[in-house]
Amino acid sequence: MFALLVAYVQGRGGVLDDRGVVIDTEIHGERDAEEGIEEADKTDGPRKSFLRTSWDVLFFGGKLILRLVVTLWFLSIAWDVGGWVGHNYLGVSGVFGNIAGVVACLTALIVLTLLGNRLTNARRDVRAQKGKQNLEDLHGIFYSVDQECLCGACGFSIEEFEPEEDGCVRCPECGAAWNHAYWENFLRVERAGLLKDLKKRCRKRSCLFDGRGQMMQVLTLQSEESRVEEIRKRPTRLALWDGFLLLLILLILIAGIAVSIGLAMSFHQTLGGNIALAVAVLFLVLIAFMAVIVTQDGIWKRRLQRFVRDRIDDRMCPSCEEPLENEPHPVDGALVCGGCGLAWDPATGSRRHHSKKRVPDEKYKQDPVFSKFTE
Repeated sequence: MFALLVAYVQGRGGVLDDRGVVIDTEIHGERDAEEGIEEADKTDGPRKSFLRTSWDVLFFGGKLILRLVVTLWFLSIAWDVGGWVGHNYLGVSGVFGNIAGVVACLTALIVLTLLGNRLTNARRDVRAQKGKQNLEDLHGIFYSVDQECLCGACGFSIEEFEPEEDGCVRCPECGAAWNHAYWENFLRVERAGLLKDLKKRCRKRSCLFDGRGQMMQVLTLQSEESRVEEIRKRPTRLALWDGFLLLLILLILIAGIAVSIGLAMSFHQTLGGNIALAVAVLFLVLIAFMAVIVTQDGIWKRRLQRFVRDRIDDRMCPSCEEPLENEPHPVDGALVCGGCGLAWDPATGSRRHHSKKRVPDEKYKQDPVFSKFTE
């Protein structure tokens, strides 16, 4: 915490280069850690080159109208909020009060954004000082060095410079060293639409992230039946969070049963009493059904995660079943599959192993591998 505070106060934003040297980006200009990821997502995301059917025209036209309505609604709210701030806190009346309030709010938003970026850079500097990088750091460097031939620290072009004896190209602007061989094929950039035919109900049951945050499907070359059979061989266990959620649901169920029994004993045989009792029983049935769903989903996720770790231990790719390379990657220590290019963390016993991370629901909807709009 103290190191983070010092980095924040000093405004440092270090990046770890391929020689293990921490390069302070603040000396050579601000570097946005999210920029590379956003550009990579644009490159890897859905590409809509044309509208193929009239339904596409109606769909995208509807989205455009909806966005316009939302924008106008947001501007209306901003105008009212700006007026409230200008009239009550700035002491400016009339239209000029609305304008002054909007300007004040925008200024405050910009300041908070700059402070947030400063904190992000400070956290990256602390990681770099410890010789560590997270996925955001790696994705940003990959996009800069491999995709654009730019320095991963300051963004200066390094395309025309020759590598030195160790294979690294030295940036003349900030002194960072980058080895193109390390970053070539570090991520699979052409993966949009790879799983576009996978049904939505099957995504959560067969897809996880690899060690570099790339969505993949286990046993992608096998049929659904053989995939399910293979995953079911793993032990039946619940994760801690799923177990806690199940316990909470069961407590609610027990309390509901007790209340229902009390209501049934106190009710007279009237229409209203019978309806209330029926509603209570229906509620208990729904709670019990929820408990069953939580248990099944939790057990399946644990089996799926265990399957991935078992395959990594066997040095086989959990996705395409090709052998993994023996030598860990020099950047992140992952074992790369020679067949599909996915990368896997060999430290399967780690509490922070990528197979144990929960995949947000929006990722199953927004990841480009599920997009049907490709060139």
